[in-house]
Amino acid sequence: PAATQAVGSPVAADGLVVFGAYDGNVRAIRAVEGTLAWQFAASSEIVASVAVHKGRVIATSSDGNVYALRLSDGTLLWQTALGGLGNSSPTVVGTTVVMGSGFPHKKVVRLNVADGSMAWQTAVGAIADLVNSSVAVSGNDGLIGSTGGIYYKLDLSTGTPVPFYTTSGTVNFSSPLIVGPTAYLLPGGSDANLYAVTVATGAIVAGWPLAIPDPVAAPADSLPAEMRIGVSSPMQAGSRIVFQIRFDYARDTDADTIRDAYTLREYVVAVDPVGPSVAWQSANGSLDTANANDIPELGMCPTPAGFSSRVAVASTLQATLRVLDAAAGGAQLWSSATSAPTRTSPFMSNGRLFVLGGTGTLQAFLSSVNQPPTAPLPVGPAAGVDLPNAQPVFTWTAGVDPEAQAVTTTIRIDTDGEVLEDWQEELTTAGNATSASLFSLSKISRNHFRCCIGDQSAHTVRPKRIVTK
Repeated sequence: PAATQAVGSPVAADGLVVFGAYDGNVRAIRAVEGTLAWQFAASSEIVASVAVHKGRVIATSSDGNVYALRLSDGTLLWQTALGGLGNSSPTVVGTTVVMGSGFPHKKVVRLNVADGSMAWQTAVGAIADLVNSSVAVSGNDGLIGSTGGIYYKLDLSTGTPVPFYTTSGTVNFSSPLIVGPTAYLLPGGSDANLYAVTVATGAIVAGWPLAIPDPVAAPADSLPAEMRIGVSSPMQAGSRIVFQIRFDYARDTDADTIRDAYTLREYVVAVDPVGPSVAWQSANGSLDTANANDIPELGMCPTPAGFSSRVAVASTLQATLRVLDAAAGGAQLWSSATSAPTRTSPFMSNGRLFVLGGTGTLQAFLSSVNQPPTAPLPVGPAAGVDLPNAQPVFTWTAGVDPEAQAVTTTIRIDTDGEVLEDWQEELTTAGNATSASLFSLSKISRNHFRCCIGDQSAHTVRPKRIVTK
């Protein structure tokens, strides 16, 4: 379905794909059918990605509010006013979310998902610049970048920030990647370097940073001082660190010292961290224009999505989705046209590869090899039947996996008719089981309860990987 311009990347949970857009709406799309399940209207544009935690959607808006919505139907559960632009995507940490509070604030906050109450916020003046990036988590530490090029380490218990590492760039929407003891930082702005920094000490790793060049020479009439770097967040694909980078050249074609044309070149880059070195670099779109409004705003590129060594990449400059093999020099495995160029990141869920075009059209590509198993259907007891039995037996049809792998089934028992946010009992069966005796109902009356099997039980099936189109 078509929505409107979007830059925040969608997320998938329990059979729904959820995202916010510039028109201020949060939309939930049914992942299998592609139909609108619900939408919620904030009072201003939504730039950040949403987060989902146990049946709740957390969305931030430019109206300065954070919203918690029920995943199943979009009902507003709570709303907390932060007062600053909500450009930083929330990161789930336990039962809380951590995010930056944007202009005019220069702070990071931690909210409880249950009620939106403030767990902590950084002290006034503790962070020197605006925070649009998202938090990366390593144990009790959080790393986040600021527009002044400074990355901060946060004590997630107290919210105390300390400067972690300073770059020459402008950290806008690119978030750190933490792999073991190392954080990979890709600031962008005026900085075309990838940094590797030790999380424990904040010390640069020997041999880093790694300069990322444009393999094509800059236009002869470009204005070097006005060249800008757009970047994605770095991600890991096999043994490579993969990201996208876009070189935006301002040009003076008539030698009057005033920019009057622009050349944009975008690449997918894979870095071998041992060395380090650029393992390969693949062109992912280019544009020559005289209109500055054609330059994608916010200095963003879509972050690649990966499974094993395969990466799916969208483009800010061309309406194409490509799947590359990171272990084979970036060889293209397949590609498909999309609705529009985009700054949102593709993602994989349950045998499908999704991409949200910049104009708000969500597309899904179902793998022809690694498809999700069929969802089991309830057989007995029937919905609404009273069961005065301390050990009822539930039965269902067998889920069938196209790859003939064993399918497990998770059963949740609850008393409020909702099983995504909370539940009283949960049981996961052995592979290919078609019945279960619920013999450990410690939190529900053992003498009497009502069977109420709803369609929520069919939302979640085993995630499957994308190997080929």
